[in-house]
Order: sequence, then structure tokens, then C-alpha cells
Amino acid sequence: MDVTKGIYGQQLKALRLIIEKRESTTPVIFTIFNPLAMASYLAGDETLLVHLRRYPDKVEKALKALTETCSSFAKIVIAEGADGIFLSTRWASYELLSENEY
Repeated sequence: MDVTKGIYGQQLKALRLIIEKRESTTPVIFTIFNPLAMASYLAGDETLLVHLRRYPDKVEKALKALTETCSSFAKIVIAEGADGIFLSTRWASYELLSENEY
């Protein structure tokens, strides 16, 4: 996926504006959601849980593709000048998944 286009491209444009307008001593930390959170936003929480439990191999394949996108985007965010990344791990909770599921 080309992470310089679409919603990712819009986020990069916003990042550039923030970096341009900030004071030089103010760090810019950019939030990126981990692949499991990305999958939940795309499919919905309940659908993801059902598919994760019924079709783990297919979900794993999708998560690998999302991981490639996430990794590419993170590299570009740092290259654009962000000082760091906050990786949101929304699904890393025993209330949502067992350790094996995660």
C-alpha cells in the first residue's frame, strides 16, 4: 500500500505542517495504531474477535499485510521529521484477548 496517498498522505501532510509550525524545542510524537487495532477499525471489534477465533490463519495473514503498511508508515513518519512514535496497543488487554490469542 502506498502510504503517501489517501488517509496516510493526509496524515503526513498534517505532520509536515505541525513540524513546520512548532517551536524548535517542542518534540513531535506521532501516534500509530498497531496492526491488530487497525484490523479492529476496519472490521469492527466483534467481527474481528469472531474471525480471530474461527479463522486465525486468515487473520494472521491479514495482520502481516497490515504490519507491512504500519512499518512503512512509521519509517516515513520518522523520515519526515517526527521525533518519535507512540504505538497504540489497544488490544493488548486480558479483558479483550487471552495471551495466546494476542
